[in-house]
Amino acid sequence: MFDRILPYGKRWSFPKQKSSRHRRSDNLGYRLKLEVLEERTTPSVFLVRNLQPDGGTTPDSWPRNFTEVDGTIYFTATTDQFGKELWRTDGTSAGTRLVVDLAPGRASALPEPLLSIGNTLYFAATHPSYGRELWRTTGTAASTQLVRDIHRRGNGFIRLLTTFGGNIYFVANDGSHGAELWKTDGTHGGTQLVRDLVPGSDSGQILETALVGGSYFYFSLWHESRGFELWKTDGTSAGTVMLRNFGTGPLSAQNIAHLTNVNGTLYFSAVTNEHGRELWKSDGSSAGTVLVRDILSGPGSSIPNPGPGINMANYQGTLFFPANNGGSGVELFKSDGTSSGTVLVKDIRAGYESSHPRDLLVHNERLFFVIEESSHRGRLWTSQGSESTTYSVPRLGSFPYHPQRLNFSPISDRWLFVETADGHFLTDGAAIIAMLRDLESPHRLDRIASQPVPTPHGQIFFLGRHADLGTELWGAKFLESEYISVQHLVRDVRPGSDSGFLNLGHLGMRDQFPGLFHGGTLFFAANDGTQGVELWAADLWAPRIVSITPPSPGVYHAGDVLEFTVRFDERVFVRGQGEKPRLPLRIGAETRYAEYVSGSRTDALVFRYTVRAADADSDGITFEPGEIDLGDYRIQDGAGHDAAFLGLEAETAGILVNATGPRILIVHAPGYPYYPQYYRQGNTLTFSVQFDEPVIVSGTPRLALMVGGIRRWANYQSGSGTDTLSFSYVVQPDDHAPEGIVLQAPIYLHGGSILAASDHRPAALGFAAPLTNHLRIDQVPPTVVRVLGPAPGQYGSGTQLFLQVVFDEPVQVVNSGSAVPQLGLSVGTQARVAHYHSQIDPNTLQFVYTVASTDLGSLRVVGLLHLPAGASIQDAGNNTAVTTFEERTFSAVVLDGVRPVIQAVVPPPNNRYTTGQRLTFRVQFSEDVAITGPSRPFLNVRIGSAIRRASFARMVNARTMEFIYTITASDRDTDGIQILSPLQVPHFTFIHDLAGNSAILTFTPPDTRRVLVN
Repeated sequence: MFDRILPYGKRWSFPKQKSSRHRRSDNLGYRLKLEVLEERTTPSVFLVRNLQPDGGTTPDSWPRNFTEVDGTIYFTATTDQFGKELWRTDGTSAGTRLVVDLAPGRASALPEPLLSIGNTLYFAATHPSYGRELWRTTGTAASTQLVRDIHRRGNGFIRLLTTFGGNIYFVANDGSHGAELWKTDGTHGGTQLVRDLVPGSDSGQILETALVGGSYFYFSLWHESRGFELWKTDGTSAGTVMLRNFGTGPLSAQNIAHLTNVNGTLYFSAVTNEHGRELWKSDGSSAGTVLVRDILSGPGSSIPNPGPGINMANYQGTLFFPANNGGSGVELFKSDGTSSGTVLVKDIRAGYESSHPRDLLVHNERLFFVIEESSHRGRLWTSQGSESTTYSVPRLGSFPYHPQRLNFSPISDRWLFVETADGHFLTDGAAIIAMLRDLESPHRLDRIASQPVPTPHGQIFFLGRHADLGTELWGAKFLESEYISVQHLVRDVRPGSDSGFLNLGHLGMRDQFPGLFHGGTLFFAANDGTQGVELWAADLWAPRIVSITPPSPGVYHAGDVLEFTVRFDERVFVRGQGEKPRLPLRIGAETRYAEYVSGSRTDALVFRYTVRAADADSDGITFEPGEIDLGDYRIQDGAGHDAAFLGLEAETAGILVNATGPRILIVHAPGYPYYPQYYRQGNTLTFSVQFDEPVIVSGTPRLALMVGGIRRWANYQSGSGTDTLSFSYVVQPDDHAPEGIVLQAPIYLHGGSILAASDHRPAALGFAAPLTNHLRIDQVPPTVVRVLGPAPGQYGSGTQLFLQVVFDEPVQVVNSGSAVPQLGLSVGTQARVAHYHSQIDPNTLQFVYTVASTDLGSLRVVGLLHLPAGASIQDAGNNTAVTTFEERTFSAVVLDGVRPVIQAVVPPPNNRYTTGQRLTFRVQFSEDVAITGPSRPFLNVRIGSAIRRASFARMVNARTMEFIYTITASDRDTDGIQILSPLQVPHFTFIHDLAGNSAILTFTPPDTRRVLVN
């Protein structure tokens, strides 16, 4: 076994190591010999974890939906214990775990689709308490949160669409509006209906979307009665508008299709009765949504209907698409957006025969597409936009024509990978560079079963079908100089002719590799024939160092620490016991070692060296990464590949050790470092730099400041001839650094010099920068970013409603006496104000409004904050908040402070009633009412001299109560009964409207003089 590192050019590999520090007298020691090696790293293919170790009802867990978020791989899997839930993996068995069991037990949350934004994963999932709604997670059960319960009584039926303008746009059903367009910024308050596209509970279907520029995205909508419509949205309700209706038709017809952006103009195909399917365009206005050209004049269609491979492409600002002008068959056309500029590029199969161009792809400054050469053969063509530059790719034969499968795909910025009947090739469109040759068998692969996965190191990986091996994982490396390529089986996951990937077809694999490539590792689902379909990985190469970060330039003295961070292209593990790995440093004429201290299981290892009193280097230390000393350890990835260097450089010339020139002892910043101080335009920040001896200054040296991400300069002012120099900076109008500025080392001479006053020795300019985050520049007033209202519902008189006003930065309320900020409201046509109540977080103020007895209507925030004299809303820099913002109507928040009244009491018909007959009375209210409590109301009726009680019988409707009294033998009234006001309600029983307002029970009795008894 090798016990040394063997370099190849600037490439370093790490074979197995033995500790040899006890053999320092060896002539070689750990100095390295040059030996040319081939690239010998073999991909390691392994089962990451069997998620169904006991088999269960089925041995398969079916990992799928692989999605990378901030370096973590998420996927879905199905187990008997948890059902189908969300999992995560770092490529190790221990690091593969369930994120959260949203549907507890064997029930399934069915988390899909998965969408990655920043460090957060968004997904739709089913929860027993919420139904199917939108969720978010950063990888732990605690961080997995419901974004919003959109449909509170059922499923939101979330269907993710796209990200646009920092938000996620999706289709959801809240139970009131049907399936409509929603958006979210990931918060509950920021999740809202964009617009009710089909008013009411009815729904349409969004079929296609296209991003056009940075301000809008377009989509097509189908509704059974309205037909097909083209819409655009900017994310607001007012900015979501229909551009054109293209008439009715079955959903399967999909009248609007092929949405394509060409330099800010939307092109698409659409069907009309007058023209058939033709080319249209839109500039975002109804008037600008027009037919480009009726290529096949009349009601016939020139453009093929939507289907596999039928697409349009933007090539250098011109639209290319398949079309039929009636004389050439279906051929390649192009358009500049004008009728005259919409023309045939080339009649590839002359006459009425069609070449059926499909799978248009722009790559390497060329347009590629596949044509049908005959009913069973296809050929790859390329074009640079004109008839003369449109031709079949040279030296590339025809191949089986499979309209359902792409026959070529990009694998780098230049090359396309092409599958033909004669083999598999690499081409840039001008020539064939390499043919894939099978080194494992005298027989070539039957076919490539998936699009190749390209890697940064000139290799590709794919699923290939072989007669003797089945469908397995293969790799290839193209050797451009030799015009060939080598191909090898990575691993026969399921030994023999059975396929490790054969049973994955129902996952929708088709031509896509059924997994994910990240950080040098392929993650995928496979079946080895014994453990079912489980999570596998292929570690494709040894980890390689991508950068080394040395200490900051400066002068370091005894006791100072030099820290080096070595960053790899994937996670590495430092394994072993005993003497740790070390990085050799050349300090002056001596070799020193920075010892490994931390970083195992990450992609960055930290090495440190503590400067000794005897160390000295006045022209910069040197660092040779090829001479790493592994000691008793190995540096490997999760698959056991030893790490390798790849020709690294680290800039260390500015790192001086015990240099003899003047050195900086300390740099003082203005103010006290733990108390924030705010500055505005024209204010001066002064810094003092103290050396260990007097210095002489020439020119204008300066200090670098980072002010809100912008570099500024504090210029030298005074101090030459002393040991302390003064630098100052004047705050500019556009400066903004609310989190504090950053002072950066070293001093920049800027053409000047700083020398020792005694003998003109150059001063060391590095220093330890003081804490400066207390120096804050904030000249931007806070603004309102959103207003959150009460939950939807009806609210009655006296109810307190709380509204939250969210600002774009932390704010505070400054008030004197009883003066407090007020939030402008309106209820119906009445102006109202909500008063400041409390601060619920640094950015959010809460206001309260009490429903008045005259309020009736929906709640609207008018977009204005009132700041009475003595009241103010300010940020930490004392900037007063902007008091105007966008209006917000809470149409589902209805204020009803008006008490219901009795409008009429309807007596029995005029007649004479006898014993046993019923007297029926109906009490009609001004609005819908309800009865709550243990008892029911009753109506007092005077019959003769006696008071009788008519009992509550039923609610005739939401506004009408019915009361009944049955006449007894003792009842007698010859001049008419009397109905007595008010309506009677027993204790703890109430009559109120839907907003909770108690009804007024007095009324004017009706005329009952002709209602006689016995």
